[in-house]
Amino acid sequence: MIALPPDVTFTKHAAQPGCWIYDFRHIRLGPLGRVVLTVLPDGAHTHVSCELAENPDLELTAERREAFEPLGREIAHHLEQAFAHRADVPPQSGTAFSPSST
Repeated sequence: MIALPPDVTFTKHAAQPGCWIYDFRHIRLGPLGRVVLTVLPDGAHTHVSCELAENPDLELTAERREAFEPLGREIAHHLEQAFAHRADVPPQSGTAFSPSST
């Protein structure tokens, strides 16, 4: 189980069949980012991506990264461990964070 920091909440919704989005929000910083889970066509793998809520015009972007990146990496690690049994390939480390516009 992953413990969220006290000022962080999340919502979960399906973007389309086989794709779930977890949006994370901080009370003061607003949107932090999201974790997107997409089942790949082979049905044996799930792609995990972490997207930072980024806006180049806002100074909050660095603070958002500082708050979300460790959380996103921890979530990705737990998911990789949970999904490892679904494939003959060991879990991969090195979650990349990509920007998303807010």
